[in-house]
Amino acid sequence: MKTVDIARFIRHIGARDFVSASSMLEDIIKKETNVNTRYALEQAYKTWGTPKQMDEVPNNIKRFIYNVNKNVVLNDLKLENNIRKAIDYIVDTFNKKDLLQSNGLEPVNKILFAGPPGNGKTSVALALSKDMNIPLFKVNMAEVISGRLGETSKQIDNVFREVNNFGKGILFFDEIDTFATKRTYDDGCDKEISGAVNKMLQEIDSINPNILFVCATNVSDELDPALLRRFNMKLWFKNPTREQIEDYIMEYFDKRNVDLDAMILSGIENFKSKSWSDAEMYCEAHFRRIVLDSETIIYGNEWIGNE
Repeated sequence: MKTVDIARFIRHIGARDFVSASSMLEDIIKKETNVNTRYALEQAYKTWGTPKQMDEVPNNIKRFIYNVNKNVVLNDLKLENNIRKAIDYIVDTFNKKDLLQSNGLEPVNKILFAGPPGNGKTSVALALSKDMNIPLFKVNMAEVISGRLGETSKQIDNVFREVNNFGKGILFFDEIDTFATKRTYDDGCDKEISGAVNKMLQEIDSINPNILFVCATNVSDELDPALLRRFNMKLWFKNPTREQIEDYIMEYFDKRNVDLDAMILSGIENFKSKSWSDAEMYCEAHFRRIVLDSETIIYGNEWIGNE
């Protein structure tokens, strides 16, 4: 066993990169020539859980974190070319952070996703986790925010500390505007929330470079200016054009070998200022109608009986 191999193995464990650590340990066992040492390593390796088991959320912040298991990858998403290039750049700087840091630079790891709802902000965070093979910690703000004085700041401190110590992952605050808005410092300001926002700003400044810090909002104009200054990349997810919607609908039904009937074609005329999510629900509703051989069409984003 070479000292350099042991050192690399320890670094992987310290970074909680258990996939690399497992691969490293298998390589060490394979190279070991001493029969007794090799046997001892093999027995120790058998006690390990899977990387997925070891990537579990720390117990003391589990109630603050959503369990997200949606299986989505970046190539599944409809993204503008400039948005996709920016996301690829984020991944590249994250994967090459050692090179950047050796030259006095930091990765792009503080990102804001903004824009109207239904255009892929949350899906991109999920896909980044899948494509980069790192865990996603999606913060449940309803659990973090407390009415007790000083409690919200303490819980934000717990989330950042535990995720920083975890070693590698995506810390995702969805709908950050419910928490860090301009109103926090305006008249009638709530001291509890103001103190918690200040705590968050401090934590962002010192976040582990192995953590990708991502926030999402539908109303970026309402965010606290001090928070906006912390991001080293801001991405705007806009509604698709009419042509993009039409192409998506045609592609959706073409993949399923379904001809566009009169009901589908007539509905396309109403697509103005709609989101990708609206287009997806539209397609699913019509495909469900066709599969059931029904005349009834119900869209999941509309009220029934509220005329």
